[in-house]
Amino acid sequence: MKKRKIAFFDWDGTLSADGKTVSAENRAAVAAFRAAGNFAVLCTGRCLGFLPPAALALPMDGVIAGAGVNVLFDGSPAGLRRFADGSFSGKRVYNRAMPDALVREMLDAYLPHGALCCKLEGETGQFFLHPPARFLPLSPPDFEIFSADDFFARYPTAPISKATVFTADDTKPLPLPALADRVTFLQYERYEELCLPGESKASGIVHLLNALGIPPENTLAFGDSENDRAMLSFAAVSVAMATAPADLRALATRIAPPADESGVAAVLREYC
Repeated sequence: MKKRKIAFFDWDGTLSADGKTVSAENRAAVAAFRAAGNFAVLCTGRCLGFLPPAALALPMDGVIAGAGVNVLFDGSPAGLRRFADGSFSGKRVYNRAMPDALVREMLDAYLPHGALCCKLEGETGQFFLHPPARFLPLSPPDFEIFSADDFFARYPTAPISKATVFTADDTKPLPLPALADRVTFLQYERYEELCLPGESKASGIVHLLNALGIPPENTLAFGDSENDRAMLSFAAVSVAMATAPADLRALATRIAPPADESGVAAVLREYC
C-alpha cells in the first residue's frame, strides 16, 4: 500500500518568485500531488494576517504560519480556506502568541532607535514602529504604531506571532543585546526576524505530524532561506532552491531550479 506523503512549501522565493503570484506549473503540481492521495501544506514565515491571496488560492490542506507558531489543517477536498471575517476552515492544531510582556519589551527596546523599523506580525495584521517613508501611507492589514502603550491601547486583542526588523536603507540591522535571551534572532542580508525560542517551521511540522499520525520519513520540504533551515534539516526529502545560500543547499537532499522557473513543480512531479 502506498504511503501517504506530506509536503511542506515555503512561499517567498520557493513557491513564489515575487511573493505575490504563483506559476501555473507550481499550482498544477501541488494539485496533482494532493490528487495522488498526499497532503500539501504551506509552511511560511509570514504571519496569518499577511498571507497573500495567491497563496490561499492554492490547493493546500493546511498552513504553518509565523515560522511555526500557527498550525491549521483542513484535509477536506476543498482544502484550507480563509473566510471573509479572517477566520479559517478546518482545525487549529497549534497556536502560540508572543506574551504581551515580550511584545512590550521589544517595542520599548526599538523605540529609541528611529532608524530601525520593528514590524509586529500577527493573526489580524502587521504593526509598524518607525515605518520607512517609502511604506507610507499604510493600509489595512498594515498599521502604524508609535509606542508599546499606543499598540496595546488600540489593538489589545491582536496576537503577535513574531517580529521583523529592518532599516530604511536596507542595510543589515544588528540584534539588540537586551533581547538576546528573550528571542531567537534569524539574520538575513537586509533584515532580521525575532521569533519565540523553541519555535520554528520544524516544530510546527512536528505538531502537525503528531496530530495526523504521519511519520517523519514520509515528509518532503521545500525552502530557500534561513527560517527554512530547521525544516530542511528535519524532512526526509529536503529540497533547497537553487537560489538558497550555499550552506542551506548543503543541508538539502535535492536542489530545485529557481522559483521563477517553477522549481517546485520540477521536483514535486516525481512524487505524484
